[in-house]
Amino acid sequence: MIRTPSLLNRRSFLWLTTAAFFSRELPGLRTRPNFLHAFPQMQAAEGSLEFASSDKKLVDGFHWAKAQALAYVRESSAIGPWYEAALPGRNAFCMRDVSHMSNGAQFLGLGARTRNMMRQFAENISAAKKWCTWWEITGDGKPAPVDYKSDQNFWYCLPANFDVVDACYRQWLWTGDDAYLDEVFLNYYRHSVTDYVKAWDHNQDGLLEHLPGDGHMGIGTYDEDLTGDVLVGADLIAAQYAGYEGYAAFQRARSEGAVADEFAAKAQELKTLYNGKWWNASQNQ
Repeated sequence: MIRTPSLLNRRSFLWLTTAAFFSRELPGLRTRPNFLHAFPQMQAAEGSLEFASSDKKLVDGFHWAKAQALAYVRESSAIGPWYEAALPGRNAFCMRDVSHMSNGAQFLGLGARTRNMMRQFAENISAAKKWCTWWEITGDGKPAPVDYKSDQNFWYCLPANFDVVDACYRQWLWTGDDAYLDEVFLNYYRHSVTDYVKAWDHNQDGLLEHLPGDGHMGIGTYDEDLTGDVLVGADLIAAQYAGYEGYAAFQRARSEGAVADEFAAKAQELKTLYNGKWWNASQNQ
């Protein structure tokens, strides 16, 4: 099976082009702003986003990207509203791609669709799959057959569980939508930062690892050209860090201070590890 790296996925590029115009990390904004309590369901109308500039090329580029992105909006009798977020022709959405497209989708008024898709991932996490969920889900609400054969034979990149936790946290910050704190989502978050880690941390050092015998299950990075070559990818550590931070913030919002502190500390440990042992001072990289 030949796979294209995520950055070459045209649909991801379209979403990220749109998001690049408008999405900026707000310094220090890692807890939900108080004003969102007054507006718990803020949501722009689908496709209502506009862009103005004295540069006609920018305006034309924006309208092209917006039209292309909205062309992939779908409705399903099986799962409800969604949008395609996978390689062309799969009629599916992927954990990685939805997570990375979620900000662009929010600006385009597709936040409710993102939440529905994230919920599909959350609902299908299971012990039988070593606390993975379905990597790609079709518009029929089934695991994409190109990636999933059985609970013991499926494609999976290990950053994905944490990436979904982080994306859900970011969408909760933007919208104040407490559906992201219902039992289905909380179950997914909890298993992702506990049982999922235990299942894939082969040497009990706190990091998830891909072993040669794992094959296409539990790949240690999103770089799919390195399926059998990477034990732990830098992107995996970054995703795990973000997942822990998001989980800590969710728990703090639920007044679970002890749990929040535990996972905030775990996140800091990963940051310290990465900035220390993973940094090569002589090569400045």
